[in-house]
Amino acid sequence: MTRQTAALPRPAESSASPSDARWSRYLELLNSAAADILSSHDAPSLVERVFQLIAPELGLDVYFNYRLEPEGVLTLVAQGGLTPQQAAAGHTLPLGAAVCGCVARDRRPIDVCGVQASEDPLHAFIRDVGLESYACTPLLAGDRLLGTLGFGRRGPAPFRPDELQFLRTVTHYVAMAHERIRSEAVRDLLMREVDHRSRNILSVVQSVVQLTCASDPAAYRKVVIGRVHALGRAQGALASRNWEGARLEDVARSELEALAAAGQYVLDGPPMMLAAESVQPVSVILHELGTNAIKYGALGQAAGRVVLSWAAEDGARVRLTWRESLGPPVRPPARTGFGSRMIRDLSRQLGDEADLTWVPDGLVVTFVADMASGG
Repeated sequence: MTRQTAALPRPAESSASPSDARWSRYLELLNSAAADILSSHDAPSLVERVFQLIAPELGLDVYFNYRLEPEGVLTLVAQGGLTPQQAAAGHTLPLGAAVCGCVARDRRPIDVCGVQASEDPLHAFIRDVGLESYACTPLLAGDRLLGTLGFGRRGPAPFRPDELQFLRTVTHYVAMAHERIRSEAVRDLLMREVDHRSRNILSVVQSVVQLTCASDPAAYRKVVIGRVHALGRAQGALASRNWEGARLEDVARSELEALAAAGQYVLDGPPMMLAAESVQPVSVILHELGTNAIKYGALGQAAGRVVLSWAAEDGARVRLTWRESLGPPVRPPARTGFGSRMIRDLSRQLGDEADLTWVPDGLVVTFVADMASGG
């Protein structure tokens, strides 16, 4: 027999209510589990310790803890009372498959008794592992489904209403612990990422300030501010995508809009996402190319044009080509300036040194960058 009930029901009334002594024991168990629930940093081991604590009191033989994966399936991340073969058989569940899959799909608890006599195909797995009674509850953090937690008995006694309520209360607190652990992991990752990016950008700014050359303080100030602004635009592009990368077109347009008139440049390429670690170098390279084009190349003349094109290469990389035209005659510089050195250094950071070619129509530069996963 299968029963489906709402999460965390109120205690049953009258004769179904547990005795004061029994509820006192449940409160003692919850209090004993509280330290683990509040301080644990590992969700599967937390569930195992809670199970070991409450199993003798409730006559439990097994538990299953499933986690909802991003692709919408359930994965068994912790269990007790199963053989390795049984655990392997129930390792993955689609939503709606077996009891736990139905609990996850409907987000409502289910308890089953008389499993061994049941012919319901949804009971096949718990029947095969020898259970007679089983109670499963969704792990919810607000409206977000984390997975399921179920407990089972191989003995004949079905779960009483007070036992079901206690198990659902335990599951509710385990869900809160899961969410706390997840939030702490996200926070720690974000702190490490901010620390890494802060150190990285400060290092780049330090290099810009130390290595920039200019004829007078005003020119020096203008060059440094331009380069720092390019770094800032790169950081903004990353932040808008939760630091997971940035659209190549957005990065390119942001840099060229800051340097050229709307009719002086063309962006030509399919939609692509740059990997997070490629955004800052690409942004600064484009800034240096644009600044150089204003001083010596196509963007210094009203009729001058720049075409920035890109195409996928080897599936995980993108090759960018900067091509100037209709500008003044160009020739290779007599000495390598800081801008050219920065372009070459940053392109090597991206994995392949930029190729700078001075042709009669203008400068042509090609370099590569990594695309974001799935980009």
